[in-house]
Amino acid sequence: MANDLTKYLNSDNLPSIDVSSLSDAMLQAADDATSGDSNSKEWLTFSGGTGKYSLGRNKEEVDPDQFYLVEPQSFFRGFICWKNGKRHDAVQWDVVDDIEKGVHQDDLQDHGPYNEKTNEGWKKLLGFGLIALDNLGSQVEFSCNSRSGKNSVADLMREIVARSTAAEPDMPVITFGSTTFSAQGVDNIPKPTLAVQSWVSRAAAAAYFDGDLSEDDLLDGVKPKREKKKKKATRKKK
Repeated sequence: MANDLTKYLNSDNLPSIDVSSLSDAMLQAADDATSGDSNSKEWLTFSGGTGKYSLGRNKEEVDPDQFYLVEPQSFFRGFICWKNGKRHDAVQWDVVDDIEKGVHQDDLQDHGPYNEKTNEGWKKLLGFGLIALDNLGSQVEFSCNSRSGKNSVADLMREIVARSTAAEPDMPVITFGSTTFSAQGVDNIPKPTLAVQSWVSRAAAAAYFDGDLSEDDLLDGVKPKREKKKKKATRKKK
């Protein structure tokens, strides 16, 4: 993922990816993953064991009232290797680069032996980049490798694809939360919730980052004012 997510907000800087290709890539990543560092960027993870978020080096809890803008083209997939209770290694790539840069699990470096009782080894992961609305310099990369976490990310990916295909605003503003569910006789399994507070257009997001649109107007779906056309300069007759 690019170090500076704000570059995506200017449509002139977007990679030449058509909606169909982006949709296919995101849906493939979502389906596959659920089957079976710069100074300005902070890492956000969710523990499928404790149900807690860990933000940055200080492993702070995420603010449930903090709004984050998600960049649809920042979604990534990959693998993470856990060993001795820590992140031992990781490989990831943007979903739009899946064909060129994707890695098969059988080709990952073996860091064994692994403790099967503590679920060590390589696990699939999904994630995406986002920016805190009240702190435009704060960029966050969220990823998770638990099944419930990947399902939450995959659901968001599918929503983005559906809205993009329908030519509707497809940039979600989300908040992070958590819930629990039961499966296979086990109760209170933690699951992250990615609650969409608003869907905004790329033009509105760009206007907000330029200071031309307030946060309330952004969340309320107010359309940015169109840029005034510059008058052509007329040459003075000599």
